[in-house]
Amino acid sequence: MDIKLTRRASLLASFGLLSGCAGFFKRSAFWGTVAAPFAKGPPAPFGRAQAEALPYASMAAWFEGAPRNLLVLGDASASGRLTWYSPTRQAITTNGPFVVQAIGLDIDLRSSTLADIGVPDLRALPGKTIRHQARFDADGSVDLTFRSTFRSEGEVDIDIYDRHYRLLDIREKVWSEGRERYENRYWVDPATGYCWKSRQRIIPTSPDLHIEILKPYQT
Repeated sequence: MDIKLTRRASLLASFGLLSGCAGFFKRSAFWGTVAAPFAKGPPAPFGRAQAEALPYASMAAWFEGAPRNLLVLGDASASGRLTWYSPTRQAITTNGPFVVQAIGLDIDLRSSTLADIGVPDLRALPGKTIRHQARFDADGSVDLTFRSTFRSEGEVDIDIYDRHYRLLDIREKVWSEGRERYENRYWVDPATGYCWKSRQRIIPTSPDLHIEILKPYQT
């Protein structure tokens, strides 16, 4: 993930408007804890021990071909939406396995209607079709309609930062208003439905975003 904030996102951050992050400033205890590993320059490779040492839920996130970055949970809403922040205050909001907002990128994902169907359980989606809309913002707003179909490829073995999982491999085929289709992948716990790993294209023109949960949020 490109950690550089755009000028627009920097202005939003300065007024505390990043998806419910009011009060999370770099001088606060929250930002001091998050930014501490990076205070002396570019972040060194991090691992499970570093993630477990943080008092927050955390995940690794990166765009295809870019370095991995550590994001920590800064906000959990009553509806189940979780907002994760980078040390430079980029914000990614998830609803279950799906990224429904991403602020501070070259193109922002402002909203996705998947946020309005509760916290989705991917185990119930294979064989079904879902339509949803998303709003993107670069120099102006663009609304796109998507159609998704889901299928399960069965259980597979996955390693995430030195920890082994046996997870369901669920695929999402996406069409966007006649544009070229693409496929997202999610690896979920077959017993609980919790998504530990995903690869999803949150912006049609951008590389895939990879997410691996290091320390899950505990309600």
